[in-house]
Amino acid sequence: MVEDKTYPLTPATVTVKAGVVTGAMTEMKVTERIETGSGRIVTPAKLTGSLKLKNTSATESVRLIGAKIFYLDGRDDR
Repeated sequence: MVEDKTYPLTPATVTVKAGVVTGAMTEMKVTERIETGSGRIVTPAKLTGSLKLKNTSATESVRLIGAKIFYLDGRDDR
């Protein structure tokens, strides 16, 4: 039997801003799948969430070609 183990993040919502684009990253959590009994990790931990963006400029249009999202925690062990 396999179970999902979910770790909520604090804060669960983060406001983002890049130039004329603003938005919010919401519903952030880390989920991994673990085999019940043995504790073996079936699927490694994965960060998921929802990103909603908005163009705040009244005079400029925005075309999103691509993006990368990095989650940086408070630890400094990179």
